[in-house]
Amino acid sequence: MIWFLFSCQPKNSDSGILVPPASYTLEEYQNQIQDTLTFGVPNAEEARLAYLSWMQNGDNNCPGSDYLLQGIIEPCTSNSGHVFSGLVSFMGSTNTLSFPDSYEVGADCYILSPNEERFIGAGELTYDSTGDGSNGAIESTIKGTWQSPIHEEWLTRDNSIWMSSSLTWEGDDWSISLNGAYHLDDTSLRFQNLFGGSDCTAGMGSIELRDPTGYWLKIALDSACDGCGQATYQGEEQGEICLDLSSTFQNEYQQLRVNE
Repeated sequence: MIWFLFSCQPKNSDSGILVPPASYTLEEYQNQIQDTLTFGVPNAEEARLAYLSWMQNGDNNCPGSDYLLQGIIEPCTSNSGHVFSGLVSFMGSTNTLSFPDSYEVGADCYILSPNEERFIGAGELTYDSTGDGSNGAIESTIKGTWQSPIHEEWLTRDNSIWMSSSLTWEGDDWSISLNGAYHLDDTSLRFQNLFGGSDCTAGMGSIELRDPTGYWLKIALDSACDGCGQATYQGEEQGEICLDLSSTFQNEYQQLRVNE
């Protein structure tokens, strides 16, 4: 539901700096947000599984481990023809997750396939679960750049990420909160207490999109959990945008609870 278009005239901010007009209409911003969300929200578990799958292409001599890269400054080549380089510290589970479970991964590495497909791991992953399948919680973070062209969704895009996810559940009731920001290709999104779950499928909180001008369009979703909210650009109201976030929350819920 789109109510207003943006003014085409630049405005002065409180600091006296001339603020350029927003670059697109509300409908164009809405479409850009929805299109970006189709790639999924980056999360630690997808990145961990992608890294471990690439490590299966190594052997006892290169890199000498199925989950660690111990400071390989000079790249080595495994029997499968994969090139390994860099450093990865990995504490915690390298297998299918269970309850409770945890891991911490720090990486600055790449793995190159014989077809010149490149995995990049440059950053940190954390995961910590408590409870059990009936009642529990998961806290997870992903930072940096994690890319894998042989996988799907956001892992295939140029990215830069700083995201945290908090998930709780009790029986069939669950809720998830997303905070942070990430950049995919030419689009940047930022979340602040973006909340959704079994009782709030459309979400509430705020989601922001970075305009090409460098300023942010902010959508403050209503507490009615209908996915709609007022859009503001540099503090000025622009109209209402409605987003379909139900699949975003559901996908994140399923990705974090892969141990089931």
